Amino acid sequence: MAGPLLIVINCPQFGRLIPYGAHCLHRLVLASELVDGINWIQSTLLMSHVIRALKQTLLPVFFCPFLPDQTEVSRHVTRLKQAIIDEDVDLTVLSALFELLTACAVILFNSPCAQLTEEEQSQLDELFRTGLVNLFTALVAYWPCECCRQKHFGSPDPDNWMVKDDAPCGTLWNELDEEVIYTSEIILRCAFLLSTRSKKACQRLFVFHEDLARVLIQFSLSITQCRSTTLPSLTTKCVIYALRLLGRIFSASNPHRLSCSTDSNLMIQSTTRLACWLSCHMDWSLCAAEVCSTLANSVAYLTPCIVSLWGEVDKPISQSLLTRCILPSLNSSVACGEALRLICNMFTVAHHTTTVPISNLCWSHPVGRELLLRLDRFARELDTLRPYLPSPSSEPDWMLCSTRQLFKLCELFLNCAHTDKQLIDLLSSVLPTLYDFCTRLDRGTAIG
Repeated sequence: MAGPLLIVINCPQFGRLIPYGAHCLHRLVLASELVDGINWIQSTLLMSHVIRALKQTLLPVFFCPFLPDQTEVSRHVTRLKQAIIDEDVDLTVLSALFELLTACAVILFNSPCAQLTEEEQSQLDELFRTGLVNLFTALVAYWPCECCRQKHFGSPDPDNWMVKDDAPCGTLWNELDEEVIYTSEIILRCAFLLSTRSKKACQRLFVFHEDLARVLIQFSLSITQCRSTTLPSLTTKCVIYALRLLGRIFSASNPHRLSCSTDSNLMIQSTTRLACWLSCHMDWSLCAAEVCSTLANSVAYLTPCIVSLWGEVDKPISQSLLTRCILPSLNSSVACGEALRLICNMFTVAHHTTTVPISNLCWSHPVGRELLLRLDRFARELDTLRPYLPSPSSEPDWMLCSTRQLFKLCELFLNCAHTDKQLIDLLSSVLPTLYDFCTRLDRGTAIG
């Protein structure tokens, strides 16, 4: 049965039959996985056929690496954009083949008996590291309408091309726009699925993939600012999957990344704005844990400078992050652990990227001050709940996770106290519960 379907997906002449062939193979793969009959996937070289079909669909220009020369980059982006405008890439075929590729890759990366060949691994690397980046580069170049491009995306000032909630574009989608967004949602969903279902695939294809991270952020900014009102639920799904994938890309620390680079600062500001946009367009409790996890990973990975992380006092983005994202997450047992990890990473990175004493840094900035006051109240709430538990060993996971993060933060404060004498005075006078946590940690009686 698989033989004729493989012929269908590899023959461009079949046109609109290709998605049907890909969907049939996709169902066969899923059924084979259920009954543990996956040997045919390797024996028929299914992955090689799917990768070849994807390369035929995407055209050679999508596999050209970016060159350092800006003129060549501009020409390359123009060619990519034109391929989308002229519909040289059949997006329906592309999305169907990518779903099939994901199903095969999940099995082959995880199975002990069926493995990717070296050639297939090399082709898969090229597909994700070059093809996928070029695809989203093309979509970024295509998506903003000319009005939005000139208004928000044409300035070197980051604040002019990042998300602005107050001025969405009212232009409606045409048929190609709709196909672009549907295809983007499928590809983002499949890529995220692959990154979560297979640790090997995540490490090989996504972790440290900064080019993909950068273009995902740009794409998300584009679709949230331009033509976002036609089908807002689909736009929101694309942003959620993009943020989830960013969390996977930034899931491991990168010692080779330059701290405080302009690129790092811009990426963390953009990710923060996307989180704030999402908090305005869906129930925050449904995505708080995942978005806070992505932000925590991003802060630890990118190590941005203090101004980009905390925000300037006269700019609203840091206050929006606090009031829309962090504080509501602390009220959720599902999300509070990730929110505390984000806060801990923010304080840690702030401490390591500035010579200002952390007591001044935290208490002089409105975001830092409000965070510390809320953390002290959160710690007090945890201590209030403990006497009502059946036994000390019956603490729910969210309490254990939250307590661990609080003690990590207190450990940072204790380390800083050796050179910052005002910090202990600040804790003892204004933040008594955090001071008690620090005292317990210093005595070696910390719990959790």
